[in-house]
Amino acid sequence: MNEIQKKIRDEIFRLERAANEHWQKGDLDFLDDEIITTETVQLTPGVPKMDGIGYSKWMREISALEGVKFSFEPTDVVVSESGEMAYVIGETKLEQIGEETRFGKFVSIWKDVDGSGKWRCAVEANNFNDA
Repeated sequence: MNEIQKKIRDEIFRLERAANEHWQKGDLDFLDDEIITTETVQLTPGVPKMDGIGYSKWMREISALEGVKFSFEPTDVVVSESGEMAYVIGETKLEQIGEETRFGKFVSIWKDVDGSGKWRCAVEANNFNDA
């Protein structure tokens, strides 16, 4: 991995971790402003494919549910040799009052949206380990 790839990897790790921190605080505007775009595609089992607008709305609905806590942690970031795209693999955790905790995994694909180093999530897919 060259220095440019390392810099990109570190930035995407930072963005993913910041997204979780802001999610935990209920600051979903951060996700809209810094993580997703209107073109982002979200793929979740049992839910129709969403664009960034639908994904933003869906995140707000989940965040507003009482007794539900969702978190995620990136475990690996791989940057393309060209430095134009990257993917993240990570783990998720869903806690609901009266339910067993569910663990899962996700993959997100990131791209530099305008060639200036402004990285955004282009596609995210997830599922639960027990599904």
